[in-house]
Amino acid sequence: MKEILSISHPFVGMLRLKEIPRLDRFHRHDELECNLIVRGSGAYLIDEQRVDLQPNSILWLFPEQEHLMLDQTDDFKIWILVMKPDYLVQLCVDEITQTLLERKPTGSFLRHVSQPQFDQLLALCQTVADTQEKSAYYNAGLSYLLMAAWSAFQEGSVVPINAPIHPAIERIVRYIHTEQSPDDLETIAALVGLTPETVSRLFKSQMGISLTAFRNRCRVDRFLDLYDHGHALTMLEAATMAGFGSYAQFYRVFIQVMKITPAVYRRQLVMQ
Repeated sequence: MKEILSISHPFVGMLRLKEIPRLDRFHRHDELECNLIVRGSGAYLIDEQRVDLQPNSILWLFPEQEHLMLDQTDDFKIWILVMKPDYLVQLCVDEITQTLLERKPTGSFLRHVSQPQFDQLLALCQTVADTQEKSAYYNAGLSYLLMAAWSAFQEGSVVPINAPIHPAIERIVRYIHTEQSPDDLETIAALVGLTPETVSRLFKSQMGISLTAFRNRCRVDRFLDLYDHGHALTMLEAATMAGFGSYAQFYRVFIQVMKITPAVYRRQLVMQ
């Protein structure tokens, strides 16, 4: 799914710190994306490849790469930088930066950076973020941060990439993200022509998370999309539309995923 990022004029990009333990949907966007992993661990599915994220690493995501956040630890923290493509053309004018203009380059774009160098990048991220009210400073800072991250990436050490995931597992991941994914493992397994035992074992080994846990997180994410959108639905209505069979099931899974009760989450939304 192609996502349209909301980057308002006159900004040339966007920088944000992400700490919310929430899954995204499969998506791509025209903007180049750079991830700086601060703490915790997580995993992306990029096209058919599982990519594990660890602290002090930099990951680049290009416009034609569909990606999905599979899982993340409770302490996961990441800076996300995106830049508009038309501005990138003006910025990347030398040979070493031409890769950043490509739509889907080949090779590995995850590298580990030394602690001193990564600390400098984190300090720069905060400095740039603090200038957001001054668009000229913010744009200049985003540009410098992008080039600094690319330079650090070039000097970093290559992180081994996992083998491509099984096509059946990729189909299951995409299917679970649909609105009407079935509950029972037997039905899911039948869709890809494997036994339930094989699906359960293969999913856990390749995705690093059980099928049940992944499905529950997707449903919570769907609930958040429904409930956060103007509060037009009650929690029960949003939970039912997200695929939960009962409020009791929703309540239990919500606490497992979000680490707070639905009532606390509702109060947090009201306070925002």
